[in-house]
Amino acid sequence: GGTHLLACIAIQVLNTIIGPEFADFLDCLERDKLPEPNFHDGLKCQAVLEAALVSAEEGQLIRIEDVLAVKKVTWMV
Repeated sequence: GGTHLLACIAIQVLNTIIGPEFADFLDCLERDKLPEPNFHDGLKCQAVLEAALVSAEEGQLIRIEDVLAVKKVTWMV
C-alpha cells in the first residue's frame, strides 16, 4: 500500500543521505527482522579483539570463552 511505498522512498533517501547501514536498520524494523551484524556478532568480535590484545600482552593463549566469562557474559559461553 501507500505506507510501504512511502517507507521504500524514505529508505532510498536515507541510503543516499545517511548511508546504507542506517537504511538497512530501518528496513529491518519495518520487516520485523534482526539487523546483521547484530549485537551478539559485535560482542563476539569484541571478545576476539580483547583476547588477541591480552594474548599479545601476556604472551599466552587466551580463550574467547574466558574473556566472556570475565565480563560475566554467561549466556554466550
